[in-house]
Amino acid sequence: MDDLWKNLESGAIRFSRVISLIGLFGLLLLSLITVGEVVLRSLFNYPILGVSDASQLIVTVVVASCFPLVSAERRHISVKVIGIKSGPRIHALLEAFGAFVVLVFFILFTQQLWRYSQELAAAQETTWLLLWPVAPWWKAVTVLIAICIPNQLICFITSLRSFFIIEKAKD
Repeated sequence: MDDLWKNLESGAIRFSRVISLIGLFGLLLLSLITVGEVVLRSLFNYPILGVSDASQLIVTVVVASCFPLVSAERRHISVKVIGIKSGPRIHALLEAFGAFVVLVFFILFTQQLWRYSQELAAAQETTWLLLWPVAPWWKAVTVLIAICIPNQLICFITSLRSFFIIEKAKD
């Protein structure tokens, strides 16, 4: 059973690394566009039109692509002082509680992002200059954040199992 959870956790981390790598390529694309615009502005006094439109959408997806890895590797903000000072059982219980709170947050966040992207689609919202539809980009962000839910569920169950293992060892 332990191997199953270790495999699930390592699989989630590997999958999330691939997603963050895609985000890195998006960031590289954005930097190339920015350099291209700077060169065109300085040499020909002619900017690339719509760079700000495109960069807003690209940055949103790039940032969201990092969330699954942060979730899978448990690199979110946490306060461990109380748990460490209180002993391994309390520490494990607090870790499980924190993982549960983060899981609930990602569920609620995903729901709100989905509603927002649906509102953008219904309003047929577009970027100001390029007239790109905005909703597909926000739907992509929603999917990226939704990937955090199974990642965080694995973290929660793993933390809960650690608590019960420590509890069982105590008896």
